[in-house]
Amino acid sequence: SDFKNVLTEKYVSIDKNSDININFVGFIDKIKYMECNNTKYISIIDYKTGSIDTSLDNINYGFNLQLPIYIYLIKSVDNQSRIVGFYLQKILNNKKINTENLKQDLYKDLKLIGYTVDDEELISKFDHTYENSEVISTLKLTSKGIAKYSKLFNDDDINKIIEIVNNHINEVISSIKNGDFKINPKRINNELIGCEFCKYKDLCFKKEENIIDLKPTSIISILGGEDDGMD
Repeated sequence: SDFKNVLTEKYVSIDKNSDININFVGFIDKIKYMECNNTKYISIIDYKTGSIDTSLDNINYGFNLQLPIYIYLIKSVDNQSRIVGFYLQKILNNKKINTENLKQDLYKDLKLIGYTVDDEELISKFDHTYENSEVISTLKLTSKGIAKYSKLFNDDDINKIIEIVNNHINEVISSIKNGDFKINPKRINNELIGCEFCKYKDLCFKKEENIIDLKPTSIISILGGEDDGMD
């Protein structure tokens, strides 16, 4: 890769002050970047030790925002930078491997899983093996260009994602300022995803009438694009 610069555990703080002091803070596991023609080209990598889900569906409701928040943080401190990829990487894989090529299989399990910019020149600089990638899962070059299943995005997609994240952050700030902490967990396709990570869900006073049922939305429909691989 030409992205030889690396930042780890990068701390980013965004001033969201209004009439009270608010900082929105994040720690990004890894940033790999290249600087060229006064522009910084960036790939974001977040480590995972458990199962990996890179879906960006339902981000309009505030779900699946981890990678989009990292994009928001980076672009907020350097708006001229360009995002080349944003990925999850599974580490500390404890599965048993019975193979004659241990190294190859271990590398395969460490492949990046996520989204890559729809720009073959930039892809080639980040991943020299992109034609049949040894670095990014599902990335492959075909006779018609980058394969549709490679999960590609463009700069307009990034701008829309940033706008969605910013709106959600502002909504949360407004709720905090107004003391608005209603019990209104969200449910999609009969799954109560609004309670999934709550430590207190067994003690919650929620009732059926408090639950808000939402229609599932795909990232394609959210961004208003065609079915071109970003799903």
